[in-house]
Amino acid sequence: MNPITSLILLAVTSGHSVNPAPPILTVCEAVRNLRTLRNRTVIAVGVYFWTFEGGFLSEQCPERNGQTSLKKEQVIQLRTGSGQGTLPTRFEWNRDLLQAKLRQAQTCTKLPPPDPLSDARWMAVRGTLQGPGVFRPPKKIADTVRPGNGYGVNGSVPARLLSADGGEYVFPAGSANLQ
Repeated sequence: MNPITSLILLAVTSGHSVNPAPPILTVCEAVRNLRTLRNRTVIAVGVYFWTFEGGFLSEQCPERNGQTSLKKEQVIQLRTGSGQGTLPTRFEWNRDLLQAKLRQAQTCTKLPPPDPLSDARWMAVRGTLQGPGVFRPPKKIADTVRPGNGYGVNGSVPARLLSADGGEYVFPAGSANLQ
């Protein structure tokens, strides 16, 4: 067998599949690109908080409106646990990229004051991003509210992240020294 044939045969039969690392995004980037990222594995970085509905990631997203800059909060609902599978074998968090995304998110978003009920902290979550094809937020009509097609109460959350056990990375206190 000639050397070129051997290399082709080795490449075809090696059985190694390259599984690229999922993109690391801020909450704003994930929600902004939901149509293209829907049903893909991503890592989202934002402020984790907890309510009676469960865990969420949030970020204050910069928006341009004519001559003024506005901030609009975007939120991703988190669903984690044993029903979502497990992390890939030998999965390692890329701490340098996580820190870069944390610094990016911290330019617009600050942690709220400590509150044991919300448990707010900076976190990265790896999971499958889900959301409707076109998000329709809740709409108030007269004295009633027409629910949106997202998640959470009244369908007001545009995206959900399904995560495996261990799919969360909590940034150490004082991360990026921007707080």
